[in-house]
Amino acid sequence: MEARKIIIKQLKLSEPIISNPPLSSHTTNKISYSLKQNDDFAISEFNHFPVVLNADGAPWAEANLYLLSKIKEFKQPSYKTLVSIANDLVTFKRFIDNQHIDFLSSPKRKINRPTIRYRFYLQDEINSETLAISTAKRKMQSVIGFYRWLITAQKAHFEYSLWNENEIFVYFKNAYGFAGSKKVSTTDISIKHTPQQLTYSDSLNDGGRLKPYDKAEQEAIIQALVAIGNTEMTLAFLIALTTGARIQTVFTLKEKHIIQSIPSNFNEIPILVGQGTGVDSKNQKNYTIFLLSWLHEKITIYLSSDRRKRRLSNLKHPDGKQEDTYLFITKNGGPYYMAENDILRTKRLNPSTGNSVRQFIKNQLEIQLSKQGVHLSIKFHNLRASYGMNLVEFHSKNINDGADGPQ
Repeated sequence: MEARKIIIKQLKLSEPIISNPPLSSHTTNKISYSLKQNDDFAISEFNHFPVVLNADGAPWAEANLYLLSKIKEFKQPSYKTLVSIANDLVTFKRFIDNQHIDFLSSPKRKINRPTIRYRFYLQDEINSETLAISTAKRKMQSVIGFYRWLITAQKAHFEYSLWNENEIFVYFKNAYGFAGSKKVSTTDISIKHTPQQLTYSDSLNDGGRLKPYDKAEQEAIIQALVAIGNTEMTLAFLIALTTGARIQTVFTLKEKHIIQSIPSNFNEIPILVGQGTGVDSKNQKNYTIFLLSWLHEKITIYLSSDRRKRRLSNLKHPDGKQEDTYLFITKNGGPYYMAENDILRTKRLNPSTGNSVRQFIKNQLEIQLSKQGVHLSIKFHNLRASYGMNLVEFHSKNINDGADGPQ
């Protein structure tokens, strides 16, 4: 067995209060206790909390206390953030276990210190092209954050330094054009992005490499969707392709966002997404997507269809108003992607995060495309890149068409 991570579906942040303690060590009267809110936390529970286990199955105390410290902060981290940190600590724990290294040690010989040994290991993974630089950087930062906490919060003492630290000034401009600077700490074991030679690429960078589909490929995808006949997927793909919305935004739209939106004598219908709307966005940032009126009309017709009614009849938890249900649900009545604020998250050990969509792409869409003689690797997020490319081409064409016109 190796170190691993498990998820607690709902972690209660409370402490026991003994109300009937035994009179003496020799008595056997029953102890009764109640629970009260733990004053160290601003919340009473945290959903989907990750726990790091040692190879023997026992909790790794220090790592889990570090993760708990993250949810003591007023601004609560996303469970995805905690899971990412937990995964990084699992990788580190497996490394030190395999190398028989005590993570609380700091030998005089620099190369034998746990943080520096781990830094060399990550660099070897980068050099062998088995680990991306960005992933290695994140993993190293997670370990540095863990050790910073050990030193400051737990008063852990290391005879020899685990890294050399420098303070540097970072200069920046904010969204309004004002320049400023801030002082940040950096270490000599942090992994830094190395400048790469600029080369031509037909992909875009949006936190990952995205490849827009050209016009012929987009048409082939739509033809394949129509041939398959999955209405939910067809409408969802069209939303992504015409608004640039991410997968978590498209599939956390609710019925009310369609029926309550502006009735259309407009070409585009605005729908606010992000924090406070019930529709997820990246980092829950608020912004507006603009749904084309013809697509809004098709979705409205779909909401009254027998197909939609059959799916609603299989809804797992049909409490609440129908307008609060997801716009797209599976034939079994489940969500394709469960929103961050969904109160039913606590009842799911693994909340839906688009896996059904990805399975549809692999098992149906790509196969149908192959039958059409089109061999494409489809990623839903590439539809966002395609939207961006379409938008640029549209405006470029308008500029060119009007170049010789009146000013």
